[in-house]
Amino acid sequence: MRRVALLPAEAEEHARPKAASTKAAPIGRKHWLVICRLNLSDTILTAPEVLMRLPCQKALLLLAVSTLACHDSSGPPVVIGRFVLNDINGRDLPTYLAPTPGLTPTIVWGTLTLDESGNAVMTKHRMEWNGVETTNTVTYIYKINGTDIEFELSPPCPINANCAAPPRGTITSSGISLEIGRYDSQVIVYNYRIAGNL
Repeated sequence: MRRVALLPAEAEEHARPKAASTKAAPIGRKHWLVICRLNLSDTILTAPEVLMRLPCQKALLLLAVSTLACHDSSGPPVVIGRFVLNDINGRDLPTYLAPTPGLTPTIVWGTLTLDESGNAVMTKHRMEWNGVETTNTVTYIYKINGTDIEFELSPPCPINANCAAPPRGTITSSGISLEIGRYDSQVIVYNYRIAGNL
C-alpha cells in the first residue's frame, strides 16, 4: 500500500468524507427484481455470508420449490400428491361397491398416493357384510399419457394367479377418476379428490 503525504494547504482543499448513513434508502418497486437478482447471485455464487432481504428470501424459496417440483423433462410425466376417495359412481361414502344381489361390503374410505418415481399406493377401508372391518392396500406403478393414467401391479401378478385388472382412468382439474372394474356391464368408477401434496 502506498502512503501519500499531503501538505497542510492541500489537505484543507480536499472535501472531508461524510459519515456513512445507517438508514437504508427507499428502493422503488421497479428496481426490486434487479436488486433481488443481484443479491441472489451474490449470495448463491460468491458470498454465502451476505444476508438477503426478506423479499429475496421469498424469491429464493420459490425458486427452490419450483426446482424441486420439476422433474426430468425427458422422463415420463408424473403427478405427485395424495387423493381421497370422494364417491363411487356418484354415491357419497360410505357406500356399496356395486349393486350385487344379497349382502354386500360397504366402502368406508379410500386413499390414493402418487409419488415422483411413478409409484402408487391405493388403500381402501371397507366393512364386510358381517360387520368385520378390513383395510386393503395395493401398490402399483403408474404411467400418464395426456390426461389418461394407467396402473400396473407392483410387483406384477404371479403366474397362474387370479389378480384383478389394474385400474385406469382420467386426471381432472379436481382429482382422478378411476375405472376399478365392472359388475355385469356397469363400470365401477372411483372418484378421488385432491387431498394434498406429498
